[in-house]
Order: sequence, then C-alpha cells, then structure tokens
Amino acid sequence: MSNIMITRTWTCVLLISAIYHAAAGLQDLTALKQKFEYKHSFKGPSLVNSLGDIPFWEYGGNAIPSWDQVRVCPSIHSRQGWVWNKVKFAQQDWMVDIKLRINGRMKTGADGMAFWFVEEKSQGGSTFGGSERWKGLGLFLDSFDNDGQQDNPKIQIVMNDGSVSYNHHVDGVGQDQLSCLKEFRNRPHAVRLHIIRIRGTLEVWIHEGLSQRDTDYDLCGMISTTPNVPSEGYFGLSAATGGLSDDHDVISFIVHSLTPLDEVKVELC
Repeated sequence: MSNIMITRTWTCVLLISAIYHAAAGLQDLTALKQKFEYKHSFKGPSLVNSLGDIPFWEYGGNAIPSWDQVRVCPSIHSRQGWVWNKVKFAQQDWMVDIKLRINGRMKTGADGMAFWFVEEKSQGGSTFGGSERWKGLGLFLDSFDNDGQQDNPKIQIVMNDGSVSYNHHVDGVGQDQLSCLKEFRNRPHAVRLHIIRIRGTLEVWIHEGLSQRDTDYDLCGMISTTPNVPSEGYFGLSAATGGLSDDHDVISFIVHSLTPLDEVKVELC
C-alpha cells in the first residue's frame, strides 16, 4: 500500500471519528491514534471458539458465554458470574465501548453489573459479583434501591485503594466519586457505555437504548482518575442477583488504546 493511500485512509478514520464524537457531544478524539486491542475485546457473532472459550478471556461462577453474547449472570435468585481478561492492559489511556442488556420480568430488578479495571482479578465476591475490596476502578450499574432513597437504577464510579469495603446497605453513597440516575433495564434496544480514560481524566457516557442512533449518548460524568486507577491492570465484568433477579448480558466489549498523534512514531519506507 502506498504512503498516499495510508495517509488518505487514516484521514478518513479521523474524519469519521470527529463527526461521530461531535454529533454525540463526546470528547474530540481526532488528536489521538486509536488502536483496536483485540486481545482485550470480544464481540459476537462467533464470540466463543470451538471449545466454548472466549479467546483471551476467562469466566466463572454462573457466567454463560455463547456465540453472540456473554450472559454474565442469569435471571436466577442469588447467583453471580464474572468474565476477566487474561492479559494485563499496559496502556495509560484507553477507550472502552460496552453493549449490554439487563432484562427481567419484574418491575424492579437486582442486583446489577460491574465493569472493572483493577490491579488483580477476582473470582466472585459481594460487590456485584466482584471483590469486596479492590485496587482500581469499579463502575457499577446498580439496579436495586437498598437504602430506599429512590436513587436507583444508577451508574456509579467507586475508586478504591483496597482498604475500603463497598457498602451495599447505602448503595455506596459517600464512597462514590461519580453517580448518575439512568435507566438501563428492559430497554427496547441495547444499552451502550462509552468509557474514556485520557490524561488522568475519566469520562462516562451512556446510550439508554431508546433508539439505535449512534448520537444518542448522555454524559454521566467526568472525574480525575488519579491516584487510585492503576497505570496498568485487568479489564473485567461481573454481575449478581439477589432476592430479585435479571439476565445480565454483554453483547460486545471493545477496547481501543489512545495515543496522542504527536507521540506516534512514524516509520518511513
């Protein structure tokens, strides 16, 4: 491929990215090189291999992978499941796009789902199927209103240095660094999370699944990630049910590393 063709292709990629992020109100990423990290991602169809495994991922508890999705936790009372990337992610800046469905037959569901970027993986635990104490970032989709304050369902960020246990009795209030009330259960279309960590800042956007338009994202919030988010760690997902239950399904988990263009090494032919 000629240098001219490479330049045109990369320009088109940046232009498409600029249009998408500008329309959605998301952070402009055109000054960054986005590299798809296939060893840290999964999506259907053909999500599992012939052995029923997810390449570069491990799962346990009640998680059920299939050809088009991972049921992280099924709609059965008092169950939990988890999915963890086998490969530690070592890039400072990254972008994760998650497409998911949380569905149940009741008006109220439980307990919820978690996205993790942490120093060490866990296999089950009391925090939405994850460890009670963790070092790193936990993003929670909390379905059930434990404290009766009518502040669920919500998305919540809790960064932890490993010294604090998540307080389910008050839904983590006072422990969280970011929280927003958003609907994510029983939506007509898949819910999408867009999580960006760049230059020590974390942005969380949500598409509530009311349409299939790529521009219908709302900002949940933006916070500093220092010092409790590790510079390298493991991506993971977990989910749990209690007295009430939902199906917690992840359709795709896509990771891109982000590098400022002025730091990209140019190889001359």
